[in-house]
Parts: sequence; structure tokens; C-alpha cells
Amino acid sequence: MTRKKIVIADNFEYDIKELRKALIVAGYEVRVAQNGGEVMALLESFSPDLILLEVRLPELNLSEIISLIKTEQKDRTIPFVLSGSPRTVDDRVNLLEMEIDEFLLKPFDIEEAIARIEILLREAEQAEPEEPVAIRGFSGSLAEMSLVDLLQTLEVGKKSGVIRMNRAGAEGRVYVTDGEVLDAQLGTLEPKKALLRLFTWTDGQFAVDMQKHEGPKQIFETTQELISEGITRLYRWKQLTAELPSLHSVIIASDAQPDQTIKKDERQVFELLNGSKRLIDVIEESTFDDIKSLRLLKSLYEKGYIREAPDLQDKPRPQVLEHFSKRGEKNGHSEDGNHLVEAFSSMLSKSNNARLEALERRKQDRRRGDRRRQERRSGFGARQRKIYLNKSELMIVKEKLLSDINSLARTPGSHENR
Repeated sequence: MTRKKIVIADNFEYDIKELRKALIVAGYEVRVAQNGGEVMALLESFSPDLILLEVRLPELNLSEIISLIKTEQKDRTIPFVLSGSPRTVDDRVNLLEMEIDEFLLKPFDIEEAIARIEILLREAEQAEPEEPVAIRGFSGSLAEMSLVDLLQTLEVGKKSGVIRMNRAGAEGRVYVTDGEVLDAQLGTLEPKKALLRLFTWTDGQFAVDMQKHEGPKQIFETTQELISEGITRLYRWKQLTAELPSLHSVIIASDAQPDQTIKKDERQVFELLNGSKRLIDVIEESTFDDIKSLRLLKSLYEKGYIREAPDLQDKPRPQVLEHFSKRGEKNGHSEDGNHLVEAFSSMLSKSNNARLEALERRKQDRRRGDRRRQERRSGFGARQRKIYLNKSELMIVKEKLLSDINSLARTPGSHENR
């Protein structure tokens, strides 16, 4: 917590000695000015949260300095407190007619003075002009933080936000207000179906804008119910995709043609194949629920009716190998041509292996980073907030404590009460 800063502008050191000690012990950072010039200098370098001015301070025109400070610091609320010993009622009235927030009569009643200062600082903090509304939030990778994780985060803190999710050029949005899911959007899907599909996005990026959604509620289950459904759905999705080729691989019909035993739903999904669609494209184009579509594709894959299209990036292209072979034969060195084919194939194989090893290293680095972030999060809450004092302030605190102990020792009956 940031320590509040107070400037005491007073050239009567004896009058402010005890008040200064008490303010430091209470956790405030205090600076003393002995004339009007020092007040202005501290206003620039120290940036105080409250100013306590003695009415008899040298080189000081009260009305001018108060007006000047209010003009230069118009974006901040700085309470002004005057102190002194006015002799007549008229003197007090004249002081109170100035643009001040409080008047403290000397000699100070320390407890009362600190209580009034604390009240003024709280009021000033509440009166600070609101900053222009800025969209705050956070962003990251869906591989590290899924929609389930994001909803749990907003639900626990009863926060509001718009979750934007991007994957392969597609964007989905989930609207949350005070921890409750109101709506979801993804293409032309209905809100609930859009949300269920977004639960399965385990790659891509997300960004959360911390702002309320003013639209009507389109999803009527509680956030807890939706999170529970999302966890179950994500678990089944990962189970099924683990037994299939990559979702971004192209799926084609195999040589074996479906016979009469193929089920109606399976045939409907099978007919979506056109030789260029990825597995994820077939799932999203299917009229069935995503999980059911995955099950049907898994069944077709296990029966041998569909297969992954050859990945030309992972294997030497036939026309390239043929070029090397023909080049060797043209030069009258068919064996050399075969040698080139083998060498080129070996080179591509090594390149692919290197890519796989690099991918595995990145996964391990990400897992280590996750563990470090978790350790930082778990340890953050245990740290206590501390107030740091410099050497002179520590000496003042020590002096104050010793003074209190000596006062207690001199009090009659203090020995009997120990």
C-alpha cells in the first residue's frame, strides 16, 4: 500500500515536533517546510497528498499560495489544513473564509489532529476525478488457458468481460457480466451451440476485455452449470481427437468403399468429404453435434473408410525425386541418380525429425513456464504488505516508543498493574 505524503509548513519546530512523530508512527511520510518558497519546492518534488500550513509562515501569502496550488494541481485533490492560534473570533472567521478544508488550533491535540487528517485524506481519495474509461484486460494462448479456465476466473471474482477467441481466422466471443454468461457468438451458430463449440478450442489466441455487456441474456444456464458441461465436453473431445489424425490434416476417402453396413449418420458425414477438407472442417460443417461428429469420424476411420491424405511436406515430393532420378540417368549414372534420391530423402527425413524435436522442446519449456507461473501465483498471496522507513524515521519511532514507556513507568500505580 502506498504511503500518504504530508507537508507540514511551519517555522515553529517545537509546535510540530510531537505531531510529526505521531504522523510518522501512523505510517505517513512527512516533510517539513519553513517558508513559502520551500512549500512550492516540495509541491514539485514531493507531490504531497495533504498540506498543513501555519498561518504565520514567513514569505507566505495564504490566499495567493492556496489559489496558486489549486490552479497548478487542478487534476488532483489536495486538502489544505491551516494551523495557528488566532486571538479573536474575527481572525478565525477570516481564516475559515479561505478555500481551506480544516483548521487545527494550536497547541495540537495529537489524536484529534491525526483523526481529522485521516478523514480528509479519505475524502480526497474518494473525490479524485474518475479517469477516462479504458478497456482493461489480459490475453494469452488457448493452449495454456481454455475457455473453461477463463469462465472460472471471471465467475469466482464476479467480473464482467468480453472473451474474444481467435483460431485459424475464425473469431468467437463470449459475453460475461458479473460472473454470469449472457451470450456467445461464433459464425451463424445459436448462442448455446456457439459456446459449446468454443469449449473445444484448444489452440489459438484469446483476449479478455474487462467491460460489461449490455445486451439481453441469451444463455440461461448458470455459469457453474456451463463450466461443468464445458469440462465434460473438453475431456471427451480430447479423448476422441487423441485417436484420430490431426484436426488440421486433410481427410480423404480410402480405397475401401462403404458397404451396406455403414450407418445412416456415418454416410451423411462421409459424403461431406471432397478430397480437400480438413478434419475440423468436416466437424464444423456437419449438422450433428461436434462430439457426435467426432464419434462418427472415429468410427469411419477405424473401419477403414477414411484416411489422412499424404502430407507432401513430410515426405519427398514424387516429382522432385523423379527429377533427381532422371537427372542421374541422363548423365549415364543411374546409380548416382538413385544415390541422390536416397540422399535427398534422408535430408528431408532429418529435417522433419529436427522439427519434431524442436516442437517437443517448446512443449517442455511451456510446461516449465506454467509451473513457474503457478509457483509465483501461489506465493503472491502469502506475501505481506510492508512499510519501509528510512533511518531517521526509525529513530523517531524508537524515540516515540521510549517516551511512551517512560510515561507509563512514571504513572502512579503502574507497577501494581503490571
